[in-house]
Amino acid sequence: MNLLEIEKQIGRRTISWRASDHLRAKGARQVYELRGGTKYSEVLREEARYRKYGLTGEDVGVLLVNQGGVCVGCGVTFNAETNFMIDHDHETGKVRGLLCRECNLAVPRWMTPGKLRKLAKYLEDAS
Repeated sequence: MNLLEIEKQIGRRTISWRASDHLRAKGARQVYELRGGTKYSEVLREEARYRKYGLTGEDVGVLLVNQGGVCVGCGVTFNAETNFMIDHDHETGKVRGLLCRECNLAVPRWMTPGKLRKLAKYLEDAS
């Protein structure tokens, strides 16, 4: 029985969903094998990062090397305990760099360089 006969028998929508699901699973297995046994959850994380920021694993590696493997905000070294977060402009989507969790949380969406300068001046004057 070929694909056309199956589509007629069970309905095109069902077979197309089954076929796409099968291909997704097959693709996941192939990616797992090609990456030397990388977990599927890690593959999903990489795909989500690419969709959201347009960054591949190599791009993130380049950012890490350019930053010297440290947070550009506080200088803490990234390791297994200190994971990095991708800092980006929420309006433009442009990636600015890699920050530790604390620094990323310290820069809210509404924060602009001008507002940050004013806030820093306020803190310096208040001390």
